[in-house]
Amino acid sequence: MKHLVRVLVELLVLVQVCILPSETPSVKCLLWIFFQHRKEYASQLNVEDGAFASGYAHKFAVGTKVQAVWSDDGEWYNATVEALTPNGYYVYYDEWGNREEVDPDNVRPFQEGVVNPLLEAEKEAEATRQALKRKIAEAAVVDFQSKSLPEKLRIDPNDPEDVKAAKRKKIHAFKSKLRKEQLEVTQNKRQNAWQQFQTTKGKTKKVGFFSGRKKESIFKSPDDPQGKVGVTGSGKGLTDFQRREKHLHLKGAGIETED
Repeated sequence: MKHLVRVLVELLVLVQVCILPSETPSVKCLLWIFFQHRKEYASQLNVEDGAFASGYAHKFAVGTKVQAVWSDDGEWYNATVEALTPNGYYVYYDEWGNREEVDPDNVRPFQEGVVNPLLEAEKEAEATRQALKRKIAEAAVVDFQSKSLPEKLRIDPNDPEDVKAAKRKKIHAFKSKLRKEQLEVTQNKRQNAWQQFQTTKGKTKKVGFFSGRKKESIFKSPDDPQGKVGVTGSGKGLTDFQRREKHLHLKGAGIETED
């Protein structure tokens, strides 16, 4: 039935264009009405066909501001309905510029004041990165203040040629010195950062076996005069192990014997 109505509309438009001059006024009037409202009828037929095929009616019209779930992360984002499809909606995500077809269950009315945790976390991370960049730039400006060219070295158009040549040499030397100073400041900053890292690393306490034992040099003179320097344990006798004894407990006698 739907397709029949669609074909009828197209046929009437064709008749209006080709056969209208020879028709009666009533037919002309009817064809004129169909022709004027053909877009509205066509859009209604599209909506009804989609609802008939999918078994539901669309809640949101084209151009409606909604919130839709993005398939990549499953989060809700602000979007705009661009088209109605048999399976749902074709939406445009306003903040990201992506487009995709979304199931009707993953589309809801636009809600003011709803905060997306993932989006807020990304914004905070970006703000932190920008703040860190600003601090680094400000620190570089504080550490090194670029010196301006002295007034006496500026070339005056009325200066003689020999004076201009002398000023050019001095300007070149001034700029070279300025570059060296800036390079030294950069190197000192890197060196200080490395030293600070090493100092912090050295203060870290190590907890574990033998962590508190004092280190001794292997070249320390042994206590025994007969010992040799550089030989670990030199001059010491063999380790004296205590002899283990076995105790026998006699029942009823209350007497302990030793082997």
